[in-house]
Parts: sequence; structure tokens; C-alpha cells
Amino acid sequence: MDYTFKNAVEELSELSRKGADIWHGEQLEEKPTVKGLVEVGQAEIIIQKLLKEYAPTVEMTQQQKDLFLHFKETTWFSLFLAKFNDPEFGESLPDLTCFDGWGVSKERENDLLTAWLQPESIKVVD
Repeated sequence: MDYTFKNAVEELSELSRKGADIWHGEQLEEKPTVKGLVEVGQAEIIIQKLLKEYAPTVEMTQQQKDLFLHFKETTWFSLFLAKFNDPEFGESLPDLTCFDGWGVSKERENDLLTAWLQPESIKVVD
């Protein structure tokens, strides 16, 4: 199942209905619960789920990232993708394109589009 923004809102709403425990010191034997509050850790977990689904990390070498960002600054995604689907150009960066003789794989195309829209999702690897 894909995690969606709707799922996140529903999960946060449910957590809010349950409320968050609050502490006022060790003298209290019971933890009071305040409805409408969500613990920060719970919200962070939900945000991480959304990031994993909608902003996955895209791995590239530093050289690939530099070239990729150059294209991003100077052209549009469809032209960038057409260049990498060109056998003469695509073979120069097989790791970036997963070039297999048929162009960029659909999965890698999605990764590259994610990186195009959110360059901060690029992770530099050796």
C-alpha cells in the first residue's frame, strides 16, 4: 500500500483524538492526556513516511550530480531525458541512466524526475 497525504492526515487526526500524555513532574501518579495534542516524535514518523514515498533519495556520483544540475539550470526535463536516451550520449553515464540499450528504465526515469523537482533528494555516492 502506498502511503498518501490522506493517510498522513488521517493518522495525525487519530493521534490528535487520542491526545498526548503530558507530565508535570514525578509527583503525579497518573499521566494526564490532553486531546488535540500530538507528540513531536509521532509527527516526525509520519513526515518520514511521506518523505520515503514522495521524496526518495536518488544516488549519483558527484560528477553525475554536477552534470545533472547543469542540465536542470539550462534546459527542461524532456530534453534532458532525450539526450540520455540517445545511445551516443547515454553511454557516457550508464550509472545515471541505467542505460540498457533501450533508454532510461521507467524506475530510473522516475528517480531522475524526483531529483529534477527536488535536487535536495540527491545523495552523492562514490
